[in-house]
Amino acid sequence: MLGRRAVRLYPIFHPAAALYTPRMLQTLREDFTRLPELLAQGPPEQPLVDEVPELAEEPSPAQASPKERGGGGPAAAGDGAGEADQLGLF
Repeated sequence: MLGRRAVRLYPIFHPAAALYTPRMLQTLREDFTRLPELLAQGPPEQPLVDEVPELAEEPSPAQASPKERGGGGPAAAGDGAGEADQLGLF
């Protein structure tokens, strides 16, 4: 879990690592070769609110999103600013 979401993490070295440490190139190739397999698994199943006690609680004003706090801004205007979060990207 990362916050309120179930996530699948696949840590890899930054590609620039191969520039500074050439022996990392094979490791990076293997890691990148596995990406299609991991993406084919789809997103992990998200927990139901009842299954995770902290999800059932109402968020405090400090935890609430700007939209829930009544804040406007570009994300509330529907310009797509919140789309990355909807895709599960951070």
